[in-house]
Amino acid sequence: MIPSTALQDTTALSGLPDTEQLPKLIREGVLPKFLSPERFAQPQMREAVTMDIADLHLAFYLPLAGLSDDTKTASILLTKKLIKRLDMTRQELYRLAVDHLALDAVVEPFESVIASLLPFTVPEMRAMDDAPPGDQRMPICFVSNRQRFFGAAAILCPKTRALLEEQLGSPFLLLPSSVHEVLCLPADQSDREHAAWSDMVREINDTCLDPAERLSDHAYLCMEGALLPV
Repeated sequence: MIPSTALQDTTALSGLPDTEQLPKLIREGVLPKFLSPERFAQPQMREAVTMDIADLHLAFYLPLAGLSDDTKTASILLTKKLIKRLDMTRQELYRLAVDHLALDAVVEPFESVIASLLPFTVPEMRAMDDAPPGDQRMPICFVSNRQRFFGAAAILCPKTRALLEEQLGSPFLLLPSSVHEVLCLPADQSDREHAAWSDMVREINDTCLDPAERLSDHAYLCMEGALLPV
């Protein structure tokens, strides 16, 4: 996970204003987010609207701007009961949420993200690199939203995937860094190398991430819009 935000999540399953404006609020502001396996397994999540994307679990939420500040973001998970009352399907909710997230999606060179956290510019970082002159660096892309908070679902946006395919080729490899971001890189490697990336994901999960932040324990191939576990 990239330690780029100090925001804390205060997501709840209840508390939406029961007003005539609710359908409009949802249609104009619903967003998707991936859940950690730990969060998805909680009993109260049975009430939430969820979808499986490969072996990942997607939920839908409505940000509550008036209850958020610089240290926390408040939101409400949408429930099955609610969307039934609003006469909405999960597929309609998914399309709306991904379209909204696309407006906030970010694809950046990973080294630029790292440089933003350090007192060095990208050229200065490259000057400190001990790689042989002319050595080709593997391009790695960082994918999230502008807040870098529950932004891993940005990989679901068609325009995001199209940009990644343009930069990395198709298929490309996806590393589930956390529920907040993913890393993508070219997939023109051997199966053994793919397995090594999955081993790295598991090691980082075990040593660096809180279970609530973990997205998955292996890499994926992103091919024709689908995520294929490696």
